[in-house]
Amino acid sequence: MPFEQEAEARRWRNLAESREGAVEAGKERNEERLEQKLAARERAEQLHRETKTAQQQQQNIMVNMQQVVAAVAAIRAQLGLGGSVSIPAVAQDERSLALIKKKLAGLRGQLSDLQAALFAEFTAEVSREQPAWAASEIEVEAARRVMATLQRFGVAETP
Repeated sequence: MPFEQEAEARRWRNLAESREGAVEAGKERNEERLEQKLAARERAEQLHRETKTAQQQQQNIMVNMQQVVAAVAAIRAQLGLGGSVSIPAVAQDERSLALIKKKLAGLRGQLSDLQAALFAEFTAEVSREQPAWAASEIEVEAARRVMATLQRFGVAETP
């Protein structure tokens, strides 16, 4: 009889320990998910800042180019010079503008990739939260959450 009681007590201890282990594993998974979400948010914020900076640089260069071209045209008109001569500053600005456009294209590609990753993450999250929902409902809710997240960062572009 004491052996059976001891075996029963061991089983209960093992069961309690396995439950504690499962709870800890669940907490770790939740922490990992939270870290992934935070990393995605930080990346979205960084992409947003870089995109805004590049767009501002592009606008500044274009304004500068227009001002230089207008000033050179006015000087040529005053001097009575005709024809179109290349302006080195404008040529340099055009090269800078081309580089910024390439950078913007890359940032927009990264933003699109991030949007797809957010959609996948939110789809999985909604599936866990609402297991009874149809796939189309889950996708609609995931897309809504992605747009809401991007709008919080001021980046509400569609792919």
